[in-house]
Amino acid sequence: MRRGQGKSTFNNRKPNMTPLETKNHTPMTMSKLCLLLFLIVATMGCTAAQENLDTNKLANPVSSSLFRSCKEIKQEMTRARDEFTAGYIQFRVFNNERAANALCAGIKVTGCNTEHHCIGGGGFFPESNPRQCGDFSSFDWNGYGTHTGYSNSRKITEAAVLLFYR
Repeated sequence: MRRGQGKSTFNNRKPNMTPLETKNHTPMTMSKLCLLLFLIVATMGCTAAQENLDTNKLANPVSSSLFRSCKEIKQEMTRARDEFTAGYIQFRVFNNERAANALCAGIKVTGCNTEHHCIGGGGFFPESNPRQCGDFSSFDWNGYGTHTGYSNSRKITEAAVLLFYR
């Protein structure tokens, strides 16, 4: 068999097709790709112990299998608590000033101040340039790690974000 005549998906596709398109010209779905996405905010390890599962503080209780529960994320974000719903992952979210954030992990945004609880972005947020730059654009709006106003705690601001996918 000569090179290029194998039976892989890439060799059976037309030259102008993207790698995610098969020979029947339909894009592959996420389930076919077996995409598995985990987000771990590695600050305190597994905190899903029974003493941390007080559901009276949350409108929507979350699964105890998360490394960082959504309850903890909401506790860390003081002013932005009413701007999202826990238990989701959202990609490409825009704020009031039309600046884009790449990922809102563990939440679905319902308000318009995404810069306070979503990560990633284009590096420019017009509201308070250059104050809002970097992947954690406004986590320190009212001071670094102060946990007052729109600032997050130092634990969240200095957290490591690890994305695992397959």
